[in-house]
Formats: sequence, structure tokens, C-alpha cells
Amino acid sequence: MFFKYKTTTRQGYKEYVCDKEICSNCRFKDKCLTGKSEFRTIRQYVWEEYKDKNIAFLKTDKGKKQCLLTVAVQNMKKIARVISLFFKSINKIFMLKTEIYYENLYAIALINPLICKIRGGINNL
Repeated sequence: MFFKYKTTTRQGYKEYVCDKEICSNCRFKDKCLTGKSEFRTIRQYVWEEYKDKNIAFLKTDKGKKQCLLTVAVQNMKKIARVISLFFKSINKIFMLKTEIYYENLYAIALINPLICKIRGGINNL
């Protein structure tokens, strides 16, 4: 391997450098090196290795199945949320109708004795 680990920066990148001797004898140094640099430095994000492993896993049969199961669970969660909102709105409508019904019963209970008196008693209803 040409590159050796040098350090990890504060921004979360691992730096790898190549030896000066290898770079000075390389036939691609005109294309690879920039400016006055005598060796090549490569920066790789800390989590890049794990990201590559995850991508490789997702290409396997087990990874594809796990991905499909994850998507199914996420869709079920969305469906449950929509159903929950639907039942909340139905419950609000039902509670409103129930409230109106009880208000009407109360109004009827207040008016009913007056009607009975006007018609001549309870027996005439």
C-alpha cells in the first residue's frame, strides 16, 4: 500500500500520505501532484469506511431483505398516523354531535313542562 495514515483532523477527516520517493518516481506525478507539493495527501471522512461496508451489505440478499422490512415498517407507521388522525377527526365530529344532542335534550326538558301545561297535562301528550 502506497499511502500511510498520518493524522485525523478536527473536521473529522483521516489524512493519508504517500512517500516522497514513490511520488518522485511515479509516471503520473504531473497529473497527481498539484503546485509545489512533493507527495500526495488523501483525505477520507472518518465514517467513510462504515458507509462503504453498509453499501456493500445492502447489495447482499440479507441487506435487501432488511431494507425492504425497514421500508415496510416506515410505511406502516405512516398509515397508523393517518388512521389516528382520521379517528381523531371522527371522534371530534361524534363528540360535537353528542354535545348538540344533549343540548337539544336539555332544551326539550325545559320546554316540555311548558308544553304539558299548555295542552292540559302529561296525559294529553
